[in-house]
Amino acid sequence: MSLETALQTTKPAEITPPPEENISELVLSTLPQEKEKPSGVADLSFNRERVINTKAPELPSRAENAPDFRKELEESMLERGGRSLSSHDLAERLGNLQNPDDLKKILGELNPAGRPENAQTALSFLESRGLVKVLFDLKPGDRVFSFLTPSDEATSVKILNQNIGPNKNDSFIIARKELFRKNLSMYLTELDQDYKQGVFKLRDDLSEEKIKEFETQLPVILKKINQELLTWLNDPKHGNYNAAKSYNITYGSYQVPENNNPAISEPVNNLLSVQKSLQLAQLNRGMELSAANKEFSPEIFNEHLGKLANLKGELQGFASITDKNGDTYQIFGADGQLNRDLIRLHRKNGLKVDEGDANKVLIKEKISEYIKAINFIDFFKPYALDELSPKAESPGKFEELQARHNLAQKIKAYQNGDTNVKFDAAEVALLGQSINKENKDANFDSEVQFVSKSLAIDNCTYLSMDIVDVGVDQLLSYENMVNDFQANRFDSKKSQTFDSERVLASVGDEVTKRLREVRAKLKEVFTKRGLGDVNFLVGGDEFTISLPSDKVSDELLFDLRIAAKSFNGARLVKTDRVTASGTDLKTRQLEHARALIQSEQGIEESKLLEKRIANFKQSLVTKLLGEKGDLEQKLGKNLKDSEISDLVQRSIDDSGIDNFIIVQEADGDIVKWPAGIKFSGASAEELLDDWEAKTRASLSDEEYLRNNL
Repeated sequence: MSLETALQTTKPAEITPPPEENISELVLSTLPQEKEKPSGVADLSFNRERVINTKAPELPSRAENAPDFRKELEESMLERGGRSLSSHDLAERLGNLQNPDDLKKILGELNPAGRPENAQTALSFLESRGLVKVLFDLKPGDRVFSFLTPSDEATSVKILNQNIGPNKNDSFIIARKELFRKNLSMYLTELDQDYKQGVFKLRDDLSEEKIKEFETQLPVILKKINQELLTWLNDPKHGNYNAAKSYNITYGSYQVPENNNPAISEPVNNLLSVQKSLQLAQLNRGMELSAANKEFSPEIFNEHLGKLANLKGELQGFASITDKNGDTYQIFGADGQLNRDLIRLHRKNGLKVDEGDANKVLIKEKISEYIKAINFIDFFKPYALDELSPKAESPGKFEELQARHNLAQKIKAYQNGDTNVKFDAAEVALLGQSINKENKDANFDSEVQFVSKSLAIDNCTYLSMDIVDVGVDQLLSYENMVNDFQANRFDSKKSQTFDSERVLASVGDEVTKRLREVRAKLKEVFTKRGLGDVNFLVGGDEFTISLPSDKVSDELLFDLRIAAKSFNGARLVKTDRVTASGTDLKTRQLEHARALIQSEQGIEESKLLEKRIANFKQSLVTKLLGEKGDLEQKLGKNLKDSEISDLVQRSIDDSGIDNFIIVQEADGDIVKWPAGIKFSGASAEELLDDWEAKTRASLSDEEYLRNNL
C-alpha cells in the first residue's frame, strides 16, 4: 500500500501514553538539593513544582543584511522528501514480492525520461553510500586519487550555503561531480563523491603511456575544472557570487599496499589508502597545482608531524591569549590538549583580538595554523575500525557491507544483459533493509522511513536535537592521535609496539561510538515512557524526532536533555505541525518541510542563548583571575586558575540556567527552563540579566568563596 493511500485510510498506530508525573526522578537527580545549596547564594533559589516560561531571546538570529533562503530550503527539502517517498514506495514493493526473482521486472522499469530509475536507486543505497566501493573495489597495487574542495572563507561548502543558498549550492556540487566525470573518466574510475570530496582510482586498462599522459595532464585538467566552477559561481544565472575570486580543488594520491598487518582487514587497508591520499590533498591546500606533492609518503607525514611539534612548542611559550574584550584563555589545558573554548571560538570565527597588538595577532594566527594543521587527518568514515573485519566485535556489519557490494555487482550484471542472473529472498530483503535502515547507525530507520512515517501523523511534534561540540571532540581526537605519533617518534621503546596503521584507522572512532551511545540513551527515554516507535532522523551530531503531539510533555523534553549530557549535552527545539486529516500529500510535504526549517531556526536561537551564557562565564572567570592575589590573601591559601574556572562553571550548573529548551508555538517562540528558577523578567533576555547580576553578587561574596574554594 502506498503512503498516499495509507494517509487516506489509516491513522498512526496508538502509542501507550506515559504515566503522569510532575518531573522525572532523572531530572530531580541532576538538580541541587536544598541542603547542598552553596552558602552565600540565597538569591539563587529553586522551586521544582513548575517550569518557567519566558519569551524567546530578543536577539537577531542573523545579520540584517544576510540573505533569507527559506524559500530555497523549502524547495530543496521538498525535492529531497520526494526522493524519499519514491524510495519508500520501492521498499514497499520489495516487501510485497511473491517471487524474489521478480526483482528483475522492477529493476527493468523505466521512468518517463527513459532511465532505469529503480535500478539506480537500488545501486545508490547499496554501494554509493557508506564508501562501499572504497571498501571492496580496491586491491593492492591500485592507485587512489582523492580530490578536496576549498576550505577558505569564500568558497567552503558552509560559506557557499550561507551566501548562494542550499539549492544553488546543491546544483554547484552536482556540476562539480559532473565535471569530474566528464574530464577524468578516460583515466579514472569513480569510487565515491560527496559534498566536499571525490575519490577515484586509476583505471585498470591504462597503458604506461596513458598513465604518464594523465600524470602530466592532471594539474592542467584540474585547473580547467577550477576555472569552470569559478565561472559557474560568478554567473548571474547561478551563484552571481562575486566574493568567489578563486576556486582551488587540491588532490593527493597513494598506491594501495599489500596488507601485511594482521590487526587490520583488507577493507581497512583500502580505507587507509584513501585516507592518506586525502591527507595529502589537505596538506596541498594553498599550493600551486604544478608544485603540489603528488603522492603521500611517510616522509611527508613525518615532516608535517615535525611542523606540528614546532607549532605546539611556540604556543606553549605564549601560554595564553587575551581577546579584545579583555578575556584571557589558557591555550593548553593541564592535560596538554588545546583549550576547548579556543577550538570552539576558532570554528565559529569568534576569537577577536586587538588588531593593533602585533603579539596578540601573532598568537591568534598561530592558534589558527595549529588547528588547521591538526585537521589534516579529517576524513569521514561511517564505521568504527572494529566493524570492518570478518568476525568483528560488532558482528554482521562487515558481512552486510560485503553482501551489499555483491548484490550491487549482480544488479549491474543484469543491467548489462546477463539474463542468467537470479535473485533470492535474502537479497531482496537486504535491498529493502539498505533503503529503510540508517547507514550511520543501524539502530535507527533511514530518512526514507522518517519522511513517510512523519507525514502520516496529523498533529505532529518535531524535536530537533543538536549534540554540542562534536566537532571540538573530533579535533581533540585528532590531536590525541598526533600526540601518539609524536611519542612514537621520540621514544624507541614505544615505537617497538606502536601500530601506526591501526591508530590511524581508528582515529575518530571514540566520537563515533559516543554518538551512538547518546542516541541509544535518547531512544531509551522514549521506550521507558511507552513511546518505542517514535521516528528518528539521524544525521551525525544532529537528529530529529517526530511523534504525535499529544504524547509530548515538558518532563519528556527535560529527560532528553539530561540523557544527552552523557556526551556534551544537546540543544533541543520543539516544533508543532497541525495538518487537517485528509490533507493531500503535496500539502503535507510542504508543511513537514516548513516545520523542519522552523526547527533549524530554533537551533540558532538556542546557540545565541548559549553564546551569551558562555561569554558571561568567560568574563567572570577573567575578572576573578585578575583578582586572584586579593582572593588568596583574603582566603589565606593559594589558588589554581582551574579552581576558579571550575567554581564559575559549578555556579552555572547549580543555577540550571543552561538547561533550557526552545518551544515554537503559534503565538511566538518561548524559552522553557526547568526547576522554576526564581528570577525576575518576562523575557529570556531579562531573566538572563537578573541571573548574571545575582551570580556576580554571589561570586563576590567572601563567605561563599571561603566555603567553595
